[in-house]
Amino acid sequence: MSSRQKIANIFKFIIVLTSLGSTILGFFTAGYDGYSPWYKRLLYFTTQSNIWIGVIHILIIAILLSKRKNDKKLIDGVYLCKYFFVVSITMTGVVFCSFLGPFADETFHAWSFYSLLAHVITPILAITEFYLDEHRYNFKNKHLLGTVIAPLIYYALTLVLCLIKYDFGRGEPY
Repeated sequence: MSSRQKIANIFKFIIVLTSLGSTILGFFTAGYDGYSPWYKRLLYFTTQSNIWIGVIHILIIAILLSKRKNDKKLIDGVYLCKYFFVVSITMTGVVFCSFLGPFADETFHAWSFYSLLAHVITPILAITEFYLDEHRYNFKNKHLLGTVIAPLIYYALTLVLCLIKYDFGRGEPY
């Protein structure tokens, strides 16, 4: 195993810690940030994309440590999902850093430790790990469509919840 791959594998562990750690921390700090009840944080794309990227890295680590690490079909399928989730977590980071964070008022605590982990650090780690990892998968044009499935499903669900004026945890629709 090359030193580059060893670094990528270390990043996998760190991503699990930052993504799932930020999610758990987000639940504990929900009241401080004005969210009630805490589980309403699950309604946000940030939380969902952090869970997805953390879980897919746990799965990759488990496969790499198992007897199935040479199962090309399994590995390629998991890495394809990882690709989709890296795009989702990247969108989280870009949208937050470009539009939400800079314009959020102080009641949102946009630059808190939890928020930095979820919106900035985990996306940077996931992008970096994606390019460091030496696993090569032959992505096809049709896979580009897969990168927008999760955001489109989220958008559709959010639109429905907004139309029925569902409370996203701060006493108002999203």
